Amino acid sequence: MHDTAQEGTDLGIQADDWFAKLDPQKRVVATALRTIVHRAAPRATESMRSGSLVYEQDGVVCGIAAFKNHVSLQFFEASKSLKDPTGVLQNAGKKGRQVKCRDIGEVRRGPFCDLIRQALKYNKAHAEN
Repeated sequence: MHDTAQEGTDLGIQADDWFAKLDPQKRVVATALRTIVHRAAPRATESMRSGSLVYEQDGVVCGIAAFKNHVSLQFFEASKSLKDPTGVLQNAGKKGRQVKCRDIGEVRRGPFCDLIRQALKYNKAHAEN
């Protein structure tokens, strides 16, 4: 589904260009998720990698990816340690877990900010070891 560029980065693609290419419904969802990430992790850097947005601070915090029927907020390294009392995370696979949002009504600022902050804490703890 995603275009993979050299060495896992999307050379020359900017996040704003990625947003502009999304259909309107996905753009609204992706923009809301981006705002949540910026609020929860204001020092995280944003870049494009393998067709998705990736946020890093002491390692990868999370990513935002658009698919045919949804936009995902994705967690990778920290995913197994994330506490999810609201049950929004899916897929406990090898590569991580995600929250799937099919429309803006499924975007939940509080629980998503909490997951992002947990990922930040995980990264900080593991960066110091």
